[in-house]
Amino acid sequence: MKTIAFIQARVGSTRLRGKVLLKIKNRTVIEVFLKRLSKSKLLNEIVVLIPNSKENDFLDFKVNSYGFKTFRGSENNVLDRFYKASLKFKPQNIVRVTSDNPLVYYKIVDKVISLFKKKKIVLKQVFNNRLNFIEPSINDINIKKNNTYVIYSEDKNKDININFNYLIKDNTRNENLPRIVFIGSFDKIEIKVNADIVNLNKVNNETVNRYNDRQLTGCINFIDANFKNFNGEISNMPCEDAINFVRSYGNINSLKITNSKFDALDLDFSKISANKIEINNAGNDCLDFSSGEYKIKNFKLISCGDKGISAGEKSILKINSGYINNAAMGLASKDLSRVIVKNYIDINKSKKCFDTYQKKQEFGDGIIEIKSEGSIKCNN
Repeated sequence: MKTIAFIQARVGSTRLRGKVLLKIKNRTVIEVFLKRLSKSKLLNEIVVLIPNSKENDFLDFKVNSYGFKTFRGSENNVLDRFYKASLKFKPQNIVRVTSDNPLVYYKIVDKVISLFKKKKIVLKQVFNNRLNFIEPSINDINIKKNNTYVIYSEDKNKDININFNYLIKDNTRNENLPRIVFIGSFDKIEIKVNADIVNLNKVNNETVNRYNDRQLTGCINFIDANFKNFNGEISNMPCEDAINFVRSYGNINSLKITNSKFDALDLDFSKISANKIEINNAGNDCLDFSSGEYKIKNFKLISCGDKGISAGEKSILKINSGYINNAAMGLASKDLSRVIVKNYIDINKSKKCFDTYQKKQEFGDGIIEIKSEGSIKCNN
């Protein structure tokens, strides 16, 4: 029975770039790691799975120079990298170990492999949230707790127009909240999502994990989605994010979010432009940007429990004009993010107007750049 260790490694880590090539007493982290792991008596082979981007060519060279095999695959889709490596090397058992752990101990690895073979352990994840694949042609749907609703399309000309009725009780726990997920390619998406909740504060979100069991933070989620135009009206969302974009690309034509228990709009690792955004009453951030490129033509943010706009983790955010009223902080640029104000931002009745700072130790301060014709007006 062929047992292979697949090691995922890359140099493009956002928190500590090139960490696997950093040195510990003249030896790179990945060299120390591989030499320790190679002492295993139960591994038949060790293969390092590296992204096929040019910046990882040197890592590929170094791993080969240490006498280990490599496989090049997708940088963003790690699962696809593992899948294609398994097709090539055909293991019966795969041991997955992360490359940034130089203290890996081969005896523990062998003990786990031995236990797995003797006990014939089968790991099975049980989901509380049932998957429901929705036909894009449906116009109206009631969504209920313990369900995740997926709208998937490979047709870039596909138009979606759905009214979601969010049916939950005030005491529904976070992990049981229903979720909506858009995946794939679309042309125009129009949605209305409303939860009939009298008091958002009564929704029971007192759970350690802010994700549900399918690793979703948003009530509405766009994951690996591409779209030409999106219009949305969303209200009374009790999740960690009312709406969350992850690794997605497209244009928001008009988005209105009213009453979010936590963040209203959260965007991660995406490239999104927006013409008009209106947010009223968010328990946490109104707009939260991370690790991507974003453009906003016009926005209006009222009553943000924390920040009106938060840009973090090397985001680039270009703003034309906007209005913020009643936020703990109007605008924050942190962790090597760059916020560019072309025209104006009018910030009113906020405890702090704007700030640039470092939050995570692996980054540096953020930047706010105001163009010659631009301004930030603070009226507190």
